[in-house]
Amino acid sequence: MLTSSGFLPYHEPSIVTILIYSSFFLLLNVTNYLFNFLCCGLIGQILIGVAFGSPGAGWLSRDDQTTITNIGYLGLIFMVYEGGLSTELASLRSNAYLSSLVALIGVTVPIALSFLLCDFANASKLQAFAAGAALCSTSLGTTFTTLRTSGLAQSRLGVILINAAMLDDVVGLIMVQIISSLDPAMPNISPATIIRPIGVSLAFIVVTPAACILVRKSLMSIVSERLSKYTTLAQFKVCAQSLTLLAFVAGSSYAGTSNLFAAYIAGIIITWFDDSKELDDPQQSASDGTASQPNRSTQVLPTHHTGLGIYNDYFDDAVTRILKPCFFASIGFSIPLTDMFAAEVLWRGCIYAVLMVFGKLLCGLVLIRFNISPVSSSEQPINSPLQQKQYSHHSLYPAVILGSAMVARGEIGLLISSVAESEAIFGTAGRSNTSQLFLIVTWGILICTIAGPLVIGLLVRRVRRLQTLERNQVSGRQDPLGIWGFQ
Repeated sequence: MLTSSGFLPYHEPSIVTILIYSSFFLLLNVTNYLFNFLCCGLIGQILIGVAFGSPGAGWLSRDDQTTITNIGYLGLIFMVYEGGLSTELASLRSNAYLSSLVALIGVTVPIALSFLLCDFANASKLQAFAAGAALCSTSLGTTFTTLRTSGLAQSRLGVILINAAMLDDVVGLIMVQIISSLDPAMPNISPATIIRPIGVSLAFIVVTPAACILVRKSLMSIVSERLSKYTTLAQFKVCAQSLTLLAFVAGSSYAGTSNLFAAYIAGIIITWFDDSKELDDPQQSASDGTASQPNRSTQVLPTHHTGLGIYNDYFDDAVTRILKPCFFASIGFSIPLTDMFAAEVLWRGCIYAVLMVFGKLLCGLVLIRFNISPVSSSEQPINSPLQQKQYSHHSLYPAVILGSAMVARGEIGLLISSVAESEAIFGTAGRSNTSQLFLIVTWGILICTIAGPLVIGLLVRRVRRLQTLERNQVSGRQDPLGIWGFQ
């Protein structure tokens, strides 16, 4: 038999392999559909990952699980990229302060509460800090999926949540590097470990817009004159957006910051180019005397050729049906199910999870507004949309939805806890079994990842019913989302 290391001989997969893979992807999409009535289809996909992976039946080999995890992370990058494409830039600027405040609470409170592990789990201060570092991040994949499913991605609430989760992700990356550099016997953190990812992230925020402005001023006129008939093609824009995304992701990875953060920035940059082009086109058409009579074809074409339109036409189906399910299934692969149900682990893990849920729910306090001027009972009902926007800002629904969305952990938390376990921070070096503290932290991540989307799903269903009731019966009562539901 002829063998060579220069190629892989083709072999037809066995019927068992075909059945495993086909049922795996089929069930990922079926469970997503079944659970989506609560806006939390990702929970079903995590459970399928548990069932097919090492924690469950083990039908997928280790190599298969590694491949699916890699494919799933590509899906996570696309989900974050879509979030950048969907962001309203004006809303992003106006809500930057609130997003930063939400992120600050979401990072500091879980770390502070994690030091209670010293009392009920006999953890050291270093171990408690490592646990808090794992639970301070917010799952971007879960956040974007939940917002898209619930229809809140375009709301003011959604913008605040996305940017707060993004800031948490940057902090999570810093935590990964801090944890990986710690020595349990002699903790010693180099300043560069903290400064480098922060500096690179700030550089992306500051340098990228300036570079885009220069590129637009110096090159766009040349490109539009010489290659205008090509640059308007959808295929050209697909290639340009793909190369932009890959350049940002690769550059951020080599520079030492979050490639998810870079993917989000890439989406925002493309959205900025779309917005700036829309501002230029009416001026140009006005000079030609054609702005007052736009025809239907010219209105539809720019919509499909925007960054988000290109994404929906060329990427969305693959991401929704294959890449995103693989990502959430890979979270299921990472759950050490067989070791998690020991009594001493279970009750400690549940207590820790409650603390971590509470720590993120406090983020919702940022959106609570108190009315200091009482409303007279003799006043007329508030019927106009403007009056409702001004009056209906005391609802607790936006605060609870924001806090619940921040509860979900995921990929970054599992990464940090795994690094802490491998570096013997959670246990003793050379141990063959899994440390108890790692299992407690995993319980916290798992419960938060499931509870957050589930609560959001129930709240969104309730809000939709109230909004439908208000549209059918003009009672003058307030919209449940108040001012946070508007861009």
